[in-house]
Amino acid sequence: MRWPTLRAAYRTGTGQIRTVTLPGGIRIELDAETALDAVLDDVRQDIVLHAGSVAVTVQANRTALAVVVGEARLVTEPSEPAEVVVRCRPRGGLSGWVGGQDADVACLSGRVTVVPAPGVPATRLVAGQEVGIGPDTRGLHAIDVAATAAWRRGLLVFRGTPLAQVVDDLNRYRPGRIVVASSAAAARRVTGVFHLARPEEALGSIRTALALSEVRFGDRLVVLR
Repeated sequence: MRWPTLRAAYRTGTGQIRTVTLPGGIRIELDAETALDAVLDDVRQDIVLHAGSVAVTVQANRTALAVVVGEARLVTEPSEPAEVVVRCRPRGGLSGWVGGQDADVACLSGRVTVVPAPGVPATRLVAGQEVGIGPDTRGLHAIDVAATAAWRRGLLVFRGTPLAQVVDDLNRYRPGRIVVASSAAAARRVTGVFHLARPEEALGSIRTALALSEVRFGDRLVVLR
């Protein structure tokens, strides 16, 4: 993990979900393996996400709040309530090793503005829309609000999701590591609803549905191929 993640003011570990309430009625729900800092004063109203996923709810009676992910900024509308979900991950290649991040920003209610990087045109999101930030992410598109951030209800919901992303999610709730051994397997699509409290059951269901083989090295490392 990078140093900002290790020293973050708010963190969760594997399988841990946490809710914090900050001054001004800002409610933040942290998914497993998430780290963030908050800078809330007369000059800045920023939440800096270093790793993982958060759901942020702001009230109507406050100034604009910014959620910062790398170079990107998500900004709420002043005096308007909003609920957003932000998920970040290291960018592929060398950029990720030096701190580059990609993100998905979803608006569940209200309106928000997303600026991917300084000098890049902004995107306005309304409820039911999501946009990706990064070279290999999706542009503006519609989402199923009920399925987005289902981890807040103790569920993982996948609808045609690449196995590589599914495994990334399972790894946040299961001790040890699941590894996909081939790019062909990583691209396979998964559809289903699974309980966060039973990651081994989810792994078994996915392995059976995709007809994958499994090799285990002790209790911690699982290789799928």
